[in-house]
Amino acid sequence: MIAKFFPWYSEITRPQKNALFSAWLGYVFDGFDFMLIFYIMYLIKADLGLTDMEGAFLATAAFIGRPFGGALFGLLADKFGRKPLMMWSIVAYSVGTGLSGLASGVIMLTLSRFIVGMGMAGEYACASTYAVESWPKHLKSKASAFLVSGFGIGNIIAAYFMPSFAEAYGWRAAFFVGLLPVLLVIYIRARAPESKEWEEAKLSGLGKHSQSAWSVFSLSMKGLFNRAQFPLTLCVFIVLFSIFGANWPIFGLLPTYLAGEGFDTGVVSNLMTAAAFGTVLGLAL
Repeated sequence: MIAKFFPWYSEITRPQKNALFSAWLGYVFDGFDFMLIFYIMYLIKADLGLTDMEGAFLATAAFIGRPFGGALFGLLADKFGRKPLMMWSIVAYSVGTGLSGLASGVIMLTLSRFIVGMGMAGEYACASTYAVESWPKHLKSKASAFLVSGFGIGNIIAAYFMPSFAEAYGWRAAFFVGLLPVLLVIYIRARAPESKEWEEAKLSGLGKHSQSAWSVFSLSMKGLFNRAQFPLTLCVFIVLFSIFGANWPIFGLLPTYLAGEGFDTGVVSNLMTAAAFGTVLGLAL
């Protein structure tokens, strides 16, 4: 049925479909766990007696963990494989979300969110590479486009369902729901193959630099900041900085602000769901 509308779909083997679907589900749960706290922050602040400054800092904790997680999991994935590190990154952000539900104060909650950020960035790095490497060269762009929609889907689920769930069962219970992605690891281990490109590079000796994390880091930095590449690197940095600077304060702080202004939970949920849906639509276009 799908191949009728997308002829290229018939070229994809079952292992390749499993690889992309596994990575996509990782993105979905990634988006859910990462965005969850923003939609229930008003309940956390009220329960723990947090100030606005503490709430804002708590919202940034996962962002602080992201560069560390992306670098760590990315380097390890070059050495040990895409699939196992994708699995461990999913475990990391799931456990971090579960620990958030056990937090007794702002310090433990901040540390838990830092772990979520590390796992989230690690999953981004490993899953994107894993999925793209698993697909045929002429279809890699399609795999990449579909993959990134997963984060938006997870965001939609969190925005639409979790505020009312947290009000009914408590914000801690909402975080415990974030442990569910651990089950995805079982599926990935059983059904998803390792990246063939990574396996071929390892067998041919092309991945010898992966034996040294510092070698990988050095090669990456030289590639990004050499004289020919630096203008493009700078432009990409400016664009991403602008996108994150304009987008994330809205997603991160607007739900709490609206709740503080007396907006009904359903209204806030619908507004943020619409914004999340717009993100998915933009990625699709």
